[in-house]
Amino acid sequence: MTWFAAKEHCEGIGEKLVEIDSEEENTALVDEINRRGYKEKKMHFWIGLTDLESEGDWRLASNGLKPSYLNWGLNQPNNKGGNENCARIKILSLPVFDWVDTWSDIDCNSTKGYHSCCLLYTSDAADEGLGVDLGGR
Repeated sequence: MTWFAAKEHCEGIGEKLVEIDSEEENTALVDEINRRGYKEKKMHFWIGLTDLESEGDWRLASNGLKPSYLNWGLNQPNNKGGNENCARIKILSLPVFDWVDTWSDIDCNSTKGYHSCCLLYTSDAADEGLGVDLGGR
C-alpha cells in the first residue's frame, strides 16, 4: 500500500496516519508492532509525516505543522533518488544500518510490505490517540 493509500485508508475509517509525538509514543508503537508479530512478517508502517510540499521541510500530514518530535535513523532523511518524501517507521534491523525502531524517508509510492498505521481516537479526551490500527493493507 502506498503512503497515499494508507492515508486514505485511515481517513476512510475516521482516523489519521499515526503522528508520533515523543520517544515514549515511538516505543509504545514499536512494542505493539512487535507484540503482534509484524516484525517477523517483515511489515513496514507508514507514519503521518511528509515533505511533499517542500523538500526537507517535514510536516505532519494531518495539519501541516512541524512535528514536535523526530526519530530519524542514521543518515536519514536522505531523499535517495530525489523522490523520498514520506516517512515510515523502521522496525527491522538491517545488517548494514543502525535503524532499529527509527524512521526513514522513502518514496511515497512504495508498496512492498507497507501498511497503514492509523491513530485511533476514543470518546475520552484524556485517552485520545492511545490506540493504533495496524491492519490496513
